[in-house]
Amino acid sequence: MNLRNVKIGVLGGIGPESTSYFYKKLIERFQDVFHPRANSSFPQIIINSIPAPEIIYSRKILNKEINAYKKGIIELNLHTPDFIVMACNTIHLFYDELQKLSKSKILDIRKVIFRKIEKFPNNKIFVLGTANTIRRNLYSIPEERCLRLANADILFIGKLIEDYNLGVAKGLQIAKFNKFLKKIISKKNVVVILACTELSLLNRVFEENIISSLDVMVEEVIDNIKRINAKNIS
Repeated sequence: MNLRNVKIGVLGGIGPESTSYFYKKLIERFQDVFHPRANSSFPQIIINSIPAPEIIYSRKILNKEINAYKKGIIELNLHTPDFIVMACNTIHLFYDELQKLSKSKILDIRKVIFRKIEKFPNNKIFVLGTANTIRRNLYSIPEERCLRLANADILFIGKLIEDYNLGVAKGLQIAKFNKFLKKIISKKNVVVILACTELSLLNRVFEENIISSLDVMVEEVIDNIKRINAKNIS
């Protein structure tokens, strides 16, 4: 399959390392799925890595803090991508607002996660992510299925995310997170959503009941490319 006519926009830098992981993983999946024969067979990928304010904390997110994300989406639209991926969970709290600014479709990470959750209809769900992602219930998990983290755990996860993103004792952050994650998944009939791109980088426990938002978005990009190609052929 020739992907050269497909153009992908990525709003990244939130944080930068998780964006680089997303890009690397995407290229590897292109190779596995589409078997490109030359560099010219890869799609065009425009990554806008923005120095945006942190919106991970448990407080009201100010309009001025979202302006950098809005500008990033507008800048990507100048390249007329077929679709845009936002390599961040928390910013999806403002998905509708950002989509109104974009002529290009923005992939919605929530829809992708919902499809994954449907495979575990009888499981309780832990959402691990930033304080705003959890407390504002980004994924709209029904009350009867949602397992609540203690406030201390929410603060613990938030600090891990912040320190890892800044490169502070990364090995220690990985060890602390995976110890916590193993404790969480030891409970019966649970699904864990890694609802922060940094947590996908921290994760070293690869079980079916752990859903990495960053990895499933890579698969969503692959699926969208297949749909675009099928449409072009028809």
